[in-house]
Amino acid sequence: MTITARVRSGAIALILLLAIAFAVSAWRIHAIRMGGPMHRASMEIADLNADILPPPEYIIEPYLEATLLLDHPERIDATRARLAELRKAYDDRHAVWEQSALPDHLKRAILADTHTPAMRFWQEAQGSFLDAIAANDMGTARARYAVLTQAYDAHRKAIDALVKATAEEQAAFGDRSSQSLWASIGALTLLALALFGTIGWFAWWLTRRVAQPLAQVAQATTTLSRGQDTAIPYRDRTDELGNIAQAVARFHAAARSRAEMDAAHLAEQENVGEMLGAALAALEKGDLRHRITSPFPGVYEPVRVSFNRAASALSAMLRTTIHGARNIGTGSSEIATASEDLAHRTETTAHTLQETSAAIQLIENRLKSSSQSAEATMARAEQAGAMVHAGRSTAQNAAIAMNSVSERANAIDTVVEGLDKISFQTRVLAMNAAVEAGRAGEAGRGFAVVADLVSALALRAEEEAKRGRDLINETQIDVATAASEVRAVDAALVEIVENFDGVQELLQALREDNRSQASAISDITRSVVEMETATQQNAAMVEQTSAAARSLDREAATLLGNAEAFRVDEEVAGYRSGASEAAFEMAY
Repeated sequence: MTITARVRSGAIALILLLAIAFAVSAWRIHAIRMGGPMHRASMEIADLNADILPPPEYIIEPYLEATLLLDHPERIDATRARLAELRKAYDDRHAVWEQSALPDHLKRAILADTHTPAMRFWQEAQGSFLDAIAANDMGTARARYAVLTQAYDAHRKAIDALVKATAEEQAAFGDRSSQSLWASIGALTLLALALFGTIGWFAWWLTRRVAQPLAQVAQATTTLSRGQDTAIPYRDRTDELGNIAQAVARFHAAARSRAEMDAAHLAEQENVGEMLGAALAALEKGDLRHRITSPFPGVYEPVRVSFNRAASALSAMLRTTIHGARNIGTGSSEIATASEDLAHRTETTAHTLQETSAAIQLIENRLKSSSQSAEATMARAEQAGAMVHAGRSTAQNAAIAMNSVSERANAIDTVVEGLDKISFQTRVLAMNAAVEAGRAGEAGRGFAVVADLVSALALRAEEEAKRGRDLINETQIDVATAASEVRAVDAALVEIVENFDGVQELLQALREDNRSQASAISDITRSVVEMETATQQNAAMVEQTSAAARSLDREAATLLGNAEAFRVDEEVAGYRSGASEAAFEMAY
């Protein structure tokens, strides 16, 4: 059986044991917990003790009410109501105990032994006894009271017996609860001991069967890694540890075989290294004519062939380099001379472009000044146009106001005409009043005086109304003249606005032309400046090219001196640049 399987089986066993322990613990705790079966049974017995004491199951209070009624018959109505309340309470609690889970002997005692005499008591108390008291038949009442007393005594004996039985049952229940508690503690203790024993045995088994063998295999592996030979234990086991030991043994055998092969290869490598060292030493001294003639063993032979090919290719490449360096020296001298001439011509062109740029810049400034003047003239023209439009609006408003004044003058003329008519009618009425006052004689004299005054006042009002009409007519003539003049001014302003709009359009066209010319000149100036900048940059680049050509000439001379320091193969007759290029390509 493998270690993994054993560990898995042990883990499953521990989990099952823990699950059983938890289930038993939960079952026992549920039995003894608050609100559990034992606690509920104890509470029912306690409730029974509370109920059998008065009231309601113990009918001592109804008996007391009957006794008091016998001495005080006048309380019959209150006693009847009180007995009804106590009887209802008794019946309600009796129904509760019929549905309870009490032990059989307690349930029989509360439902039969105490209930039978109680029912006799209630029948007498609410029946014959109350009827006799209501009929004021005290003799019959006392006889019924004696029957009540007998029923009460029988009930009292049954209650006493029930109290004793409940006390005994509660004591027995306490003993059972204690026994159940100790049984639960014992079961949990046994489960805990079994769990601890299982965990201890599992730890011992892991230490004995897994940890110690792994430590021994690890120690053997460490010894082998140091190059020492030792036996590998537990190779005969069939679990994972045996597989590890067998794998370590195979690795040890492979390592030993590899070491023997490495020793043979090391000897070959030393021989190859000596010959390569001699060849590289010759290369270090600049001798490219050295070749390795002795064959290399095994896989190292391609290294010798590659070295010889590389030496031949390097020799051919250096021959080509020497020839190229000489050609580069000649070409770089010619490039330097041509670059100096080009730099002089470029400087002359840059100076000419600078003068051209200054002239175009002056023209651009003149055009910008003209454009600014045109902008200012256009702004003034726009302001004047706004003022002319405002004046025209004012003239139109004045014409509208004159028309309004003329209309109101006509309205005032109508009002004055009405006043004139009122004055005339008032004067007529005053004349009629004077006639009537004359007819009245001495009694209407005062009224005649008033009529004369009213007539004079009406005449005066008529004169003033005529004068107002004349003034209004003159005002209407003046207003008409003023309105005509305002309309003439408005017509003149209309012509001025139309002519001014034409002037403004011409100024606008002139401003646009100035802007276009200024933009074109700006583009030309920018182009010339860019050409000047590019020419100056070209001049700088030409100077750099000239300096680079002179530096290239010096570097070519240095390269030629360095290349001629190597000893290369003699050049064969008929040497061509194509052959050197082929050798260069073979080298790469």
